[in-house]
Amino acid sequence: MITRLFVSRPTLAAVLVALITIGGVLSALALRVQDLPNVDVPHIVVILFYPGASPNEMQDAIVRPIEDSLAGAPGLEHLQSRIQQGFATVETQFSLRSKKTDALVEVQRRLQAVAAQLPSDLPAPVIETFDPGESDIVSLSVASDTLGPGALSSLITNRIVPAIEQVPGVGNVQSYGIVTPSIQVEVDPKKLQAAGLAVNDVVGAIAGNNVRVPGGILFGDRAETGINIRGDITGAESVRNLPIGSAPLSDSAFRALLNPANPSPKFYTVGDVAHVVDSNEPQRIYAYVNGKPTLLLDIKKATDASEIDAAHGVISLLPQLQR
Repeated sequence: MITRLFVSRPTLAAVLVALITIGGVLSALALRVQDLPNVDVPHIVVILFYPGASPNEMQDAIVRPIEDSLAGAPGLEHLQSRIQQGFATVETQFSLRSKKTDALVEVQRRLQAVAAQLPSDLPAPVIETFDPGESDIVSLSVASDTLGPGALSSLITNRIVPAIEQVPGVGNVQSYGIVTPSIQVEVDPKKLQAAGLAVNDVVGAIAGNNVRVPGGILFGDRAETGINIRGDITGAESVRNLPIGSAPLSDSAFRALLNPANPSPKFYTVGDVAHVVDSNEPQRIYAYVNGKPTLLLDIKKATDASEIDAAHGVISLLPQLQR
């Protein structure tokens, strides 16, 4: 029946073949190319930062309470932790029958329940989910013969990574080997003793001047603007000039101070008792390519993007970044 219809009407057959061909071409052009399919994997990772804490402190004060809280989560099949200096991750793998959104809500709920057992100054945990569709598409190594680790890290963080993240199809960029700027304060014990001060006085002066507090609201005719009073430390020079105050006065010294003929007590700054320089935090992750120190960038695609298009976009951007 169908054969007779197409034989008797060749024009109709030609039109149908043309429509099928056009549909196939359009489908091929719209087809996304990716290594792994989009799968809802209930894999949740909790990332914890606690600068200055030793691995033992991270385990006893942070990781173990979180593990105990997560251990009874419904559908949990696997729990694994990785701990290093000031950093830890807790990975949870739920049953494939579990929905990722439900697993995420359960992890968040249990983290809130255990928050009272964790250090009060612990930064909020970062929760990430595993998505097979966000795979690595390009890995780059960045090195320089003229820039030091700090300057190169700043260039990557402030210029290169933001530019790559603007490429269509790029989800995020992870960097390895980056050094974080810091301010090194080396207290001179002799100067500190001569001033009658203690190390805690220096620490208190720095901590007390590195805060941000609300300053109220500025009311205009058509708008309201929030005001913040900033005391952020911006560099070594700002730390050197921080006032510490005078040494504690004894009763006799206080009575002598009331005499107008006596000079006022000397007030000290951090720079008077310590050597302050701009520096970098100790580097804990190193990357080498062909024996040469370098910084690495792993570029991941967005979930619904084409791996080939995103990779081509990143590669075409490289000549502009090298200028």
